[in-house]
Amino acid sequence: MGLITSSIFPNGGERGSGGGIVQVVSVEDHVARTYNINNTKHTTSLQAAIALSDSSNKVLIMYNVNNGGSNSYGGVYYGLVRGTTELVTASITDAFGSVNPSGSSNGNHQSTNFPITYVDSPGTTSSTTYKVQIFGISGCNNHYFNRSNNYGDSGRSHLILMELCS
Repeated sequence: MGLITSSIFPNGGERGSGGGIVQVVSVEDHVARTYNINNTKHTTSLQAAIALSDSSNKVLIMYNVNNGGSNSYGGVYYGLVRGTTELVTASITDAFGSVNPSGSSNGNHQSTNFPITYVDSPGTTSSTTYKVQIFGISGCNNHYFNRSNNYGDSGRSHLILMELCS
């Protein structure tokens, strides 16, 4: 079942007062990428911008990262940046969580998906860019986006921004 509308959904909210999705921006990345994250923070390829129709509205941010690691693998931590402001720092102490894909004795780690949801109130109608960051503890070495260590599979990562009216 599909829904085609040119107005806010649901119109007036479920009970007829407030709330709804105003606009949706999404990006998909299916390119296999390698980041050397040994005690280093990187901004990933998952980035998107949205301009709110009203500065009091909120942004629902959802992303799903397909990732894998190399044989010398440690914890990987994900964060979120708005512009240059770290909303959640990609670090051991403040990250959304860590990912450590299970491995085998031959180092062919499997890829895993890591979903995140966050609500932000940017307070502006100017175009605002959101970026996903990663950080790896010492010993992480290479971290793979959209593939496992052995290239045996490929994946897709997504970033979705939804403007929610108050």
